[in-house]
Amino acid sequence: MAYKLITRSLRGCICCGEHSFKKEYGLVSPFFSERVLEQADSLIVDVLLCKACKTRFFDVDISEAQLGRLYDDYRGDSYFKQRNRHEPWYTKTINDNIGGGEEFVKRRKTCVESLAVAQVKNEFTAALDHGGDRGQMLSGVAINAKRKAVYEISGVTPEQDVESVDYQKMYDTSWDLILSCHVLEHLTNPSSYVVDLVALGHKGTVYFFEVPNESYISCSFNGTSIQRQWLNWIGSHTFVLRIFHLLSVAFRLKLKIVLPFLFPALNEHFNYFSVQGLHKLLVAHGLDVKYSGIGSSDHIVAVAIKQ
Repeated sequence: MAYKLITRSLRGCICCGEHSFKKEYGLVSPFFSERVLEQADSLIVDVLLCKACKTRFFDVDISEAQLGRLYDDYRGDSYFKQRNRHEPWYTKTINDNIGGGEEFVKRRKTCVESLAVAQVKNEFTAALDHGGDRGQMLSGVAINAKRKAVYEISGVTPEQDVESVDYQKMYDTSWDLILSCHVLEHLTNPSSYVVDLVALGHKGTVYFFEVPNESYISCSFNGTSIQRQWLNWIGSHTFVLRIFHLLSVAFRLKLKIVLPFLFPALNEHFNYFSVQGLHKLLVAHGLDVKYSGIGSSDHIVAVAIKQ
């Protein structure tokens, strides 16, 4: 039996709560279907564009257990082999270079620049990178903090100058800088996550958020019954699906457009944020946003302070 998708749009836009959307269709990738949903059927999913804040999201909800399956041995050997089997273009080089040193040099630079624009002094007592892999965003001299820590559930070894903290120690420490970088796009309930993150801070705690800039132009064809019929057909033709999946990824990421007969595919990112959407999400949870925009690394960033 095909997996029945659970929608999350009944709660409104994931950022601003509005209920006015433009709809198109996408596909749950075969990799995601197998790894997360544990089934082989191709699934068509609604992709909604909020008319108010321009945030896009896949209208699907999953459980914590399912999300755990997605990130178990994340980027490890089993993850790579499973994804490469469905997506031959996802090579070992791509897998191993994601989050490489050169990328983090640019992203740390963007963080420092964003703090300066927000008129926040780059001088902290305790800084936490929440969900930050090995703590690469804090490693080195770019962020000036006496204590640098990372909270990461995958259990990877942190950078030499960054300590790993567990859940209890994280809540027992008074942080004056908290980073959340490339986390929100992976969550089906980013609002709940922001609530928890705000609870970690105290009055005056500075927050730095970073998400991918994945906005794109979608043709009017991509929301019609013809598109849905097309996706239903290619979903049952593996070779054709792989070709159009690759083309869809290339055109969306390189040219920021989804042409007719192409589609957004759910691999890992549930949400495609806009600057306006991220800003509204943070304000809705009591943060005073001092700066939001597209940084020099071409990612969407925001600096906010807890009131």
